[in-house]
Amino acid sequence: GRIACWAEDFRRLRGYDEDAFPMGSQDVDLVLRLRALPESRFKKVKGSTHSQAIPNTREMKVACCSPHYGSLRWGRMDTTNRLVMGWRRDLHGSIVRNLDKEDIGVEAQAAADCS
Repeated sequence: GRIACWAEDFRRLRGYDEDAFPMGSQDVDLVLRLRALPESRFKKVKGSTHSQAIPNTREMKVACCSPHYGSLRWGRMDTTNRLVMGWRRDLHGSIVRNLDKEDIGVEAQAAADCS
C-alpha cells in the first residue's frame, strides 16, 4: 500500500521493518506503528493522484527479490511478516524498528537493473 506521512514521523519509527521479508504487510505494520506514535500525521493515499507517482506493478514487486528467500511466495512472506510484526508491536510494544542499524533504507535500483 501507499502511505503518505511526515518524514520526521517515518524517521522516528526508523522506517519499514528491514528484517522482514521483502513483500507483505510492511504497509500495514507502518500504519499501525504510525497510529501508536503520538501526534503522527499520515494518510493512506490509495486511489489518489499521488499514489501513482511511483509505478509499482506486480512484476516490479518481485523483480529484485533475492533468491536466498527460496521459493517463498507473497502469501507466505505476508503471513510470516504479519505474525512477526504483530508480535513485536503487540507483545513487546515496540513501534520503532531497525535499532541495530546505523542508517535505514536500502539502495534503490530500477527493476530492469535486477538480474
